[in-house]
Amino acid sequence: MKARKIMVVSDSHGNTENVIKAIDSEKDIDLFIHLGDVIRDVQTIKSYLKCPSYFVAGNCDYDPELPKACKVFIGERTAYLSHGNRFFVGDGTEFLESVARDNDCDVVMYGHTHIPDIREEGSFGAIVINPGSISQPRTSERLKTYVIINVMDDGEWDIQLKKLAD
Repeated sequence: MKARKIMVVSDSHGNTENVIKAIDSEKDIDLFIHLGDVIRDVQTIKSYLKCPSYFVAGNCDYDPELPKACKVFIGERTAYLSHGNRFFVGDGTEFLESVARDNDCDVVMYGHTHIPDIREEGSFGAIVINPGSISQPRTSERLKTYVIINVMDDGEWDIQLKKLAD
């Protein structure tokens, strides 16, 4: 299996410029994932990408074509993608993680909180990933963030939280 590079973003809230800036700062992305609150720019982002992509609907998205959640196979892992609002992630991720486990997923990716969350093992043993917000961060440092996952040849994941350059 060839090493793959995956970009995960969330909560761009119509700020496509920041999404494109992040895409441009990374080289050779093999897969792009947007975890919701993209607002109206799905087609603009898709047309800019040179790789496959997945988008899920956030609480501010009204595009009926966007799924509320989906299951994605990435290498030897299975990821459950959701914005997170329907799973009350503001109060913790246990419910979302249990839904992912019930769907035979060993990775949970979500947004909504605008706060990065990367854990190698969540409540039910799954990898938990929230890239934070690429446009409206809610951390004290106010860093606009996204995640890069490098899937290594041996199937292991190298997960990096990245700051959007100013």
